[in-house]
Amino acid sequence: TQYFPDKSDQDSFTSDEVFIGSLMMRHMNVLQFNAHEIYEFFRGDRDRMKPFKNNMIGVGVYPQASYFNHSCHPGTTRYNIGKKLVLKSLTPILPGQEVCENYGQVFYFKTKTERQKELSGRYWFECDCQACREDWPLLMENSKIVWKGDENMSALEDLDTIYDCGSDFMEHGQGKDAAESLTEYINEVSKLIDPPL
Repeated sequence: TQYFPDKSDQDSFTSDEVFIGSLMMRHMNVLQFNAHEIYEFFRGDRDRMKPFKNNMIGVGVYPQASYFNHSCHPGTTRYNIGKKLVLKSLTPILPGQEVCENYGQVFYFKTKTERQKELSGRYWFECDCQACREDWPLLMENSKIVWKGDENMSALEDLDTIYDCGSDFMEHGQGKDAAESLTEYINEVSKLIDPPL
């Protein structure tokens, strides 16, 4: 390039060239491994959740967010409020438990083979999360319940009512009531069964 126009020897580098080259390499790595998508959420009706659309409007580099490791079942979600990145827990987190986020490959929709291939190609690592170690099935194909204690199907069925209420609140734009119902559902389900949920 002509960034250093007076370069006579293409195989030797000045300290300025090494410094600028290292900065460029660092920024390219930061963008490849630590950029987070920024989405804008559109609702067709202000009083209802559906129809809706997530529209990617850009990427941002959030240095603190780059400290989170990946899991194919992270138990967290992230969203933006303006330029601010927010990471929220979707499941109860125990003291000392690692908090992970997801780099785009979740066990809900992609097999272990697909996830491993994408993570290796894009982020240069082999995932060793619980979903990969135990080769969990796709979420829609999972019919096995792993009980934490004695099987209690009636308690699980009772929680379906709380989930349905939360979904109905969400559908009708009652965010606070939806959050309360769905949080109760998640907390109670987490007491009964182990992942994959």
